[in-house]
Amino acid sequence: MWIAKNNDRPIGAVMEATAPDGYSGAIQLLVAADFSGTVLGTRVTEHHETPGLG
Repeated sequence: MWIAKNNDRPIGAVMEATAPDGYSGAIQLLVAADFSGTVLGTRVTEHHETPGLG
C-alpha cells in the first residue's frame, strides 16, 4: 500500500488488489481511495484475457 499526499498531508491510499475470477485467470489491479472509502480510480496492471473479446 502507498499513501497519497498533498503538501505532505495524507489524503488517500493506493492498494494492490486481485480479482481472482477473470475468464483467463486472476486480474491484478491498483485501487486508489480516499480515507472516507470513496474509490478514486482503478487500473489493471496485469491480466491474461483475450484482447478485444467482451
